[in-house]
Amino acid sequence: ESTLGTGLADEWLDFLVHVGGHDRAERAVHYYRQLRWITPAVEAELHVSIHQFPEPVHDRSLTAGDHRLSLLYIATLASLRDPSH
Repeated sequence: ESTLGTGLADEWLDFLVHVGGHDRAERAVHYYRQLRWITPAVEAELHVSIHQFPEPVHDRSLTAGDHRLSLLYIATLASLRDPSH
């Protein structure tokens, strides 16, 4: 994984946790795996990383717009992947 990809993944997880807190971020990542937007291996890696970000003082439910933004992050990260893997 590239430095750019790592930074982008961290930015995305920071967004999810900042908006929805750890629990909602974890549920969202699981939901994205169920939709097959991400693989089980990526889901497991993201679940570990979620807790690196501080729990927000105020959080809210994720909206359809938040999920669309997540799909944009996922598509961008997928485009950065080494095609040999």
